[in-house]
Amino acid sequence: MVSAEDRVAVLEEIEQRVRWLATAVVDHANRVRPNPTGLKVGGHQASSASMTTLMTAHAAIRNLGGSPTSNRTSSWSPRRTC
Repeated sequence: MVSAEDRVAVLEEIEQRVRWLATAVVDHANRVRPNPTGLKVGGHQASSASMTTLMTAHAAIRNLGGSPTSNRTSSWSPRRTC
């Protein structure tokens, strides 16, 4: 069986990769793709980072048990990313 710590480590790795991808998508849209009109694509990286952290926390709670307001049944705890 996979330990809670290993599951959290996997979720954190996925979180980091999704955050990187969100930044890369916005950067590509604004700097690399042909853009004859000069229109910039929105997508603030802080919003992407916040949503990624929320979804990772949701996945951790769902997969490791417990709830945000009850006593946790695992060693998982939220970590500050900003």
